[in-house]
Amino acid sequence: MKNLYQYQQKLLVQIDDCWGEISPLPGFSQETFAEAKQEILQVLHEDKQPTLPSVIFGLSVSPLTPIKVPLCALNRPRVGCSTLKLKVGHLTIDEAVPFVKQYIGKYRLRIDCNRKWNLEKALAFTKHFRPTDFEYLEEPTHELDEFAKRTDFPIALDETLREYKDIACAKFAIIKPTLSGTIPKLPIPIIFSSSYESSLGILQIARLGSREIAHGLDTFSPDFIDPPITVENGFLTWFPSKNPINIDKLCLITTVH
Repeated sequence: MKNLYQYQQKLLVQIDDCWGEISPLPGFSQETFAEAKQEILQVLHEDKQPTLPSVIFGLSVSPLTPIKVPLCALNRPRVGCSTLKLKVGHLTIDEAVPFVKQYIGKYRLRIDCNRKWNLEKALAFTKHFRPTDFEYLEEPTHELDEFAKRTDFPIALDETLREYKDIACAKFAIIKPTLSGTIPKLPIPIIFSSSYESSLGILQIARLGSREIAHGLDTFSPDFIDPPITVENGFLTWFPSKNPINIDKLCLITTVH
């Protein structure tokens, strides 16, 4: 039996005892929520092959079993987390430098600029730090090749990967499965990242991740998952209850027998 539920602007696929989530991120996904909903209905009722990334990923359903993976805290420390990611693209250099410096030596730092800095600004930021201060700088500028030539700072790629550009300058790959649909085979370590899925989507992504590296899944909040996801000693942790999905919080869209 196959069921399709809706929770806010997210679609939840149940195939027998396995679950997956389809939740395009507005402004970032290539498809809209309406387009994803139309395609998954065609997949379920007409056996159409999925083509949209969020639908492809959502159909990679999995059983609701316990999960425990290292977590990277986002923008604020979390008790037990040794890795911290700071988004600084919206800050000036005068704001970003002291903001980051307060955490140097206390955490394994990941700095995300979201491509919002030009080359000059990105290089100016690095003048205040050593390459060993950071695990990586994520998308520091659009001019990545030139940045890599002029600094020794490790680089992680996110948006660039989805544009199929050369990744020779990168030390890490940031993969958002809802946006990419499939997981590329790469010669560098993959760090999985969420794009504001529900707790179900977070768990779906967490199952893909290596237990040796902290993943960027610190966007969850209590919803229909029982019990809620927790963080214990730096690990995203979840042990399902007898009825791990609160169906009363969901809206049934269709059932296919």
